[in-house]
Amino acid sequence: MTLYGAAERFGAFLETLSYAKIPKTDWQAMFDDVLENPDDPVGHDLAHLGHMPQGRVAQQWRLERNACKISLADEGIYVQICHSATINKLRDHAEEWAPDDALIADPSKIDLSLLTGNRRSVTSSAAQWINRQLMKDGSEPRGIMYCSRHGSDQVCWAAWIPLLGEGKQERVPDLVAKRATSLGCEDILDSDQDLKRAATTLGLRCY
Repeated sequence: MTLYGAAERFGAFLETLSYAKIPKTDWQAMFDDVLENPDDPVGHDLAHLGHMPQGRVAQQWRLERNACKISLADEGIYVQICHSATINKLRDHAEEWAPDDALIADPSKIDLSLLTGNRRSVTSSAAQWINRQLMKDGSEPRGIMYCSRHGSDQVCWAAWIPLLGEGKQERVPDLVAKRATSLGCEDILDSDQDLKRAATTLGLRCY
């Protein structure tokens, strides 16, 4: 189990809202029959059918979530995946974790943009390999610290919670409590300034 978080609320909203960001699409290059509303035929059709336009996040998204502040346990090492030493180590051992032959053949392609990008097969494989390693002091890593792909000023965390043995689901709260302490949760309001800033950065509108 992995517990994800960010050092700042703004960064947490950037990470969690990025799924809704709509990339710019050249519809005329994709379809030769796009005549009306060539800039956004899908958006036009959604509006015509009474659906929420693309780039909008429904109120339900806020109502089903809380913004929670946690404190990670002091002991243990969180590997900085954006650090040059980590990247070099991943290059040196590419054959042990890289998900495709191209990266194994040319480890120089393993860089910061790749490790913070959208290729889940790469980021997950790299994290799983780090999870299996031992630190210099013989301890197991507690997780990874990484910079958001939306900006290196936003630091994110992935804390690994080991789920072993019988009755794992029932023991989740106790297992999480060993690695992180909740400092309180609050509702996410539509007036939240960090939410608004993140939505604006991503070109979204949150209701």
